[in-house]
Amino acid sequence: MKILHVCNHFYPNVGGIETYVRELSKNLIALGHQSDVLCLDTKYDGKNLPREEIIDGIKVMRTGCIDLKFYKLAPHILKYVKDYDIIHVHAVSFFSDFFSITKPLHKKRLILSTHGGIFHTKKIMPVKNAYFFGWEKLILKSFDKVFAHSVNDNELFSKIVPENKINFMPYSLYIKDYDVNRKYTENSMLFVGRLGKNKRIDRLIRVLKNVSEIIDDITLVLVGGYLQDDKELFALAQSLGVDKKIISLGPKYGKDLIKCYASYNIFVSAAEYEGFGISVLESMAAGCPVVVNNIKAFRNFVDNGKTGYITDFSDENKTADLIVKVLASNLSAISKNAKEYAKEYDWPAGVRRALKAYDEVLNK
Repeated sequence: MKILHVCNHFYPNVGGIETYVRELSKNLIALGHQSDVLCLDTKYDGKNLPREEIIDGIKVMRTGCIDLKFYKLAPHILKYVKDYDIIHVHAVSFFSDFFSITKPLHKKRLILSTHGGIFHTKKIMPVKNAYFFGWEKLILKSFDKVFAHSVNDNELFSKIVPENKINFMPYSLYIKDYDVNRKYTENSMLFVGRLGKNKRIDRLIRVLKNVSEIIDDITLVLVGGYLQDDKELFALAQSLGVDKKIISLGPKYGKDLIKCYASYNIFVSAAEYEGFGISVLESMAAGCPVVVNNIKAFRNFVDNGKTGYITDFSDENKTADLIVKVLASNLSAISKNAKEYAKEYDWPAGVRRALKAYDEVLNK
């Protein structure tokens, strides 16, 4: 089987989509399939990347684009697809639109991975609603399957796609890699992810301030970005007098990232939207107790008081009180329950689900 994965960005850019595409491709290649990647030729910081290279055994092809901020035009891409059985597009974007419209030309089977859709923030919601429920509903008629990566996505895309086209395809982890001994710094909170607006790092900073009034040595560790790179967040931390209590480690991957989950007291996230919330699941797999915002994505796999804690981060005083109590409690049962639950998301099961869907598409 020959699969071409198409996404805006791939390694060395790092995020949930990039990680999913990389690990799925590695597993498919190990099973004897061809699994290549087509993406744009820029990093998140705008620097250009090689047009072609091999990463972890995966052939990566990159193309230039016309950047319209919310929409990246890359019209000269049909030349890349002629040798593949399936084009697997990751996320709603120009690529999903283009391959749908040009299906009479390339005649390939099409699969879309949802990855949270386009509603990560509330910006330009009227435009997003018109695009998604109008235009995208038409575009997805040409797709043979839709991989919904969360319960949220399953509910959202079922509004514009027939139910028999949707496969629930949760993200996966190598659970054995997360079986590590936890030797953590007391009174430390860990956040893993981009410092994007929907992550609400500002609320984490305000909660940190409230917690610090009770626990003087509390720290907030940020993995995935540097606080100093965001002028607004850095100014907020300084104004509240907690900038010295925030440690920015930048991006971490693989074993280094897993070590982070094992090295800090609890994991926190005030995100107001997540398509899935992979970092929360990673924390649970490593036995790091989570305190997360009360949103649907987190409620899907955090059982409050059993596998972690759910709170309303917009109520910063209440959340700070909860964190103080959690840090003072015995978290061994929470840690054990979380690790056990995370086993449901092991990669071998995820690859089997994907291959079954690929076979269904090819044999339709």
